[in-house]
Order: sequence, then structure tokens, then C-alpha cells
Amino acid sequence: MTALALASCGGGDQASDDGDNSALKFEGRTRAAAQVVEDFATAIRSNDWKRLCNEIYSAEERDLETGLIADSCEDEVDRYDDLKNLSITVNDVQIETSATVTADTAAGGEANFDLKKEGDQWLIDGTSGDFTSGGKASPDLASGTDDRAEAERVVAAFDNALEDEDWDALCSLFTEGRRTGYVDCPSDVADDYGGGALGLTVTDVQVKTEATVFSRTGKGDGATFTLVPEGGRWRIDGYGGTFGNG
Repeated sequence: MTALALASCGGGDQASDDGDNSALKFEGRTRAAAQVVEDFATAIRSNDWKRLCNEIYSAEERDLETGLIADSCEDEVDRYDDLKNLSITVNDVQIETSATVTADTAAGGEANFDLKKEGDQWLIDGTSGDFTSGGKASPDLASGTDDRAEAERVVAAFDNALEDEDWDALCSLFTEGRRTGYVDCPSDVADDYGGGALGLTVTDVQVKTEATVFSRTGKGDGATFTLVPEGGRWRIDGYGGTFGNG
């Protein structure tokens, strides 16, 4: 699995003007994500709309801010002009990696798998689509060590477990939350997937990594930020909450 290296917009150890430096409580990727939120507040305090739009926002968020009325992102975000004393303290950073695997079945249907990382292991968190038996399981042809290949191999292992009617192996491929949805995963799972192998051919694998940053402002209100990796660094892709001086 390839490690995701992400830099902050302003440097992981750069001091923030609010004197808080809450990003320094974290390490590695979580610190980089927290620092972007600190940089968000710094850019607003200094009316640095160019930095906010071009260095801190994701491309999608920048387009959303521009919208249908403003001529540019910078024209739109100057609505924060009165937040001269904005202070943000990051309380928690949660990073989640998920994948969606789409596959065709030998019976002519489509099966979809939602995967999440638990530790360093991809596990199936949800399924949807056509699970009509298609005969023999397809061989595990995925190669490589990146997230896409590992997610594809989990789906191949799922099909092999169906073919072997190995319900213990099938349950081991599920996330903890998915397993606890069954009264008894090894026995009850056969009711959902006991029709035999699907004969899966993976057609697409989409991997997504995002960080959720929970923070409070100087006035004690809460603000939550969603960040995505873009251009080798975290960028803000959406946020909500109350932003006021204090």
C-alpha cells in the first residue's frame, strides 16, 4: 500500500496568528489536516482571499464559492471581511479511506461493494446490486500493492468464499460493523449470499481519502471541516458551523 504524504498549506510547524497553534497537538497527516484549518482562519483574519481560494480550498470548493453570482472565488469569500478576530482551535481529526468496487457478474448483472480501511486492511462494509449466482468464481488477477489492487483482491476473495461456501472466510472480509449486523455471522450470512459464486469481473475501483476536522471557534461555537487530498496536500472541500469574532 502506498503511503499518502500530505503537506499543510502553511507548513506543519508554522505558528498561527491566533496564538493557539492547536495543529501542533497532532502528528503526521492529522497535523497537516489540522494546520489547513488553522491556515483557513489565518487567511480570513488577514483578508488573504487569494490564498484562501487558491491554496486552501479544493478545486470543487473554489468552484462552489464562485457560484452563479460572483465573478470569482475571491469576490465571493470577502463576505468574511468582518471576521478580523476569528480564532479556531482544532479538537479532533479523523481520517477515513474508503473504496467503491464495481463488478460485472457472470450472470450479466452488476454487483457493488463498499470497502473501508480497518487498520491496514480493506474490509467490505456494504454490498448492493445483483448477487445472482454466475457459476465459477473468477481467479484473483489483481496485481500490485496499492489501495486499488488490495480492494479488488478483497472482492475476489469474497467470490471465492461464496464458491467454497466458506462462511467464516466470508465474515472475516466484513468490517466489524457489518459483522455485528448479523446475530451469527458465519451461519446467518449464508441466507444473504448462499446462491454460489458470482463470477465477478471488476470493472472499476474508486478510492477516496478524506479528513474530518472538528474544531471550536473563539466564541465557543463548533465548526466542522471536510478535507481531501489534492496536489499533494490537504485542501478544504466543505465546512459548516458558526464563524464569529472572538
